[in-house]
Amino acid sequence: MKDSGSLPGARYLLKVGEDKCDVASVVPYVVGRLEERGLRCVVEGRHIVVSAEPATLLAQAEGMRWMKLLKNSEEVASFTVGREGEFEPSDNEKLFSSAECSLLLYHCLENTPYTPSGLQSVHECVLEGDKGFVSALRLCKPPVLAEVYPLHQQEDCKSLMSMLKWSLLPSVPLDVQHIRNYFGEEVGFYFGWMCFYLKFICVPLVIGLPMYILRSGGVTVDTDPYLPFFSVIMALWGVLFIVFWQRQSNTYSFLWNTYTLSPADELRQEFHGYPSVDPVTHQPNIHYPAWRRRLWYLFSVAAMLPLLSLGVATMTLSLNLNGYVKSTGSLIYVESLAKYAQPGGLFAGDSPYFLWLVPVLGHSVCVNIVNSVYSRLAEWCTDLENHRTVQMWHNSLVVKRVFFECFDCFMPLFYIAFYQLDVVTLRAEIVSLFMSDEIRRVVMETAIPLSRRFLVGRVEKKLGKAARP
Repeated sequence: MKDSGSLPGARYLLKVGEDKCDVASVVPYVVGRLEERGLRCVVEGRHIVVSAEPATLLAQAEGMRWMKLLKNSEEVASFTVGREGEFEPSDNEKLFSSAECSLLLYHCLENTPYTPSGLQSVHECVLEGDKGFVSALRLCKPPVLAEVYPLHQQEDCKSLMSMLKWSLLPSVPLDVQHIRNYFGEEVGFYFGWMCFYLKFICVPLVIGLPMYILRSGGVTVDTDPYLPFFSVIMALWGVLFIVFWQRQSNTYSFLWNTYTLSPADELRQEFHGYPSVDPVTHQPNIHYPAWRRRLWYLFSVAAMLPLLSLGVATMTLSLNLNGYVKSTGSLIYVESLAKYAQPGGLFAGDSPYFLWLVPVLGHSVCVNIVNSVYSRLAEWCTDLENHRTVQMWHNSLVVKRVFFECFDCFMPLFYIAFYQLDVVTLRAEIVSLFMSDEIRRVVMETAIPLSRRFLVGRVEKKLGKAARP
């Protein structure tokens, strides 16, 4: 029989909110309910760290009819306590992986018995519908819990980080299964897609690189007679990529037993409204009138129009300074700006010291600044619209982002491609934008965080030495 003590030590952190929440009465109530469920709790102020005995997690898996692969077989069966030795371990010698144990512990939290009247006796709130314990604590108005998330499991985390470091070597493949075992299926699918894409993109590399190196003198990429054949190959490559990725994703789905699952429509903790009774289920819920949300839609449009107009102005400035607008009859032609891109001008292609890069870099910087402001404004407006579910909130935010990306980022490319029909200029603009954006990403997402981490480490080290007697 498999030793149940070999299960990963899953833990969850529950943070009690600070808004209209009496810690002295709420924390003992929450801890009492969880301990009655058989869970272990460690309290530090507003924070409650919850863990469970292996036997509790195994009983939860049995109650959920958790499907696991049988040993020496391709069949799956519902997990049963007492038959642990008949099932294939999920992670090396562990019966359940870290991600599975975290999920089991979350279901233990959700299945903790409680009564709405008992919760309302220690915290005056409005409950919506029949929810699990943690969901009720998060979604009641005002909420009891501000944050709920799993904590890292140090041993498994160190093993995963070691694997990721070694996978930087070309000879060491990335272990997607290891990532899934720790972070779960959603993150596992992401890394699985990335690995599959990196392998599949080697096909156009193997075909295109010899064509580029062996082309005759005076032949450019645009005048290469083999370019149509390469284009056909790339079109077929795109179709085959989708087909083979569907097969690979189906393999992951069956391997991880997720082929029957569908995304859950999660309620937003920030959603607010008026207490009412559902006419179908007769359960108490929170209602928000649709006409109020439509008014906030109009407000969102009015609030974002100035930034969209600024994006169009930035695009016009960039196109003229880059010399892409050559027709004086064009609606966006500005003579006072376009003259700098003419031969002999400050930003012309024959300008020394690579000054022709200044408009491109300037456009990228302006786009990033406007993008940063617009992103915060879009999220703020979406919050005001008060969407009920996380999916509805994201859908509304995506619509706002698409409009911005079209007007501020991609409109110059559409202008060059479909109005001027200039493929050479289009390619140069795409490469310039890509390189400048990659430089920005490396600086903002890698160089600055590493520098900050290094400086903070040095300061902490100095403070530690100074504190020693």
